[in-house]
Parts: sequence; structure tokens; C-alpha cells
Amino acid sequence: MLNNIIACNLVTDNLSAFVDRELDEDFDYEIKKHLSVCLDCRRKFSKMLKIHHLMKKYFNGHLKTDLKMDFMKLVSFI
Repeated sequence: MLNNIIACNLVTDNLSAFVDRELDEDFDYEIKKHLSVCLDCRRKFSKMLKIHHLMKKYFNGHLKTDLKMDFMKLVSFI
């Protein structure tokens, strides 16, 4: 952790929870701080957000959690 910024792998491992607002307030803040300085993670976050919005639009919340997690893991390689 350089300059008290959390590591990229910790951010990317928690992007789905961050997008879904499942993280506690302190960790959420740390991810926001990291995204403000890390272009690579910001790009991954942008992709994750687009996927999240598409899933909401087309599945309207009717997607099982396990399937959603499998889908998110699959697209994380894009």
C-alpha cells in the first residue's frame, strides 16, 4: 500500500460488492480513494458498472445470486 492507498488486487476483488453497495463505509471510502488515483482499476470499475447496469436492465433483479457471481467472474477477464 503506497501512500495509504489499498492494493489493486484488493480493489478488483471487491468491485462487485462496491458496485452493489455491500461494503462498510470505511472500506467503500478506501476503494473510492484508490479509484481516484488508479487508471487501471478505474477502467475495470467502469466495465463492471456497465455490466451491472445491463444486468439490471435485462434481468430486472431476477437473476440468482450464484449465477450473477459466475457471470461477474467470467466477464472480469474481459
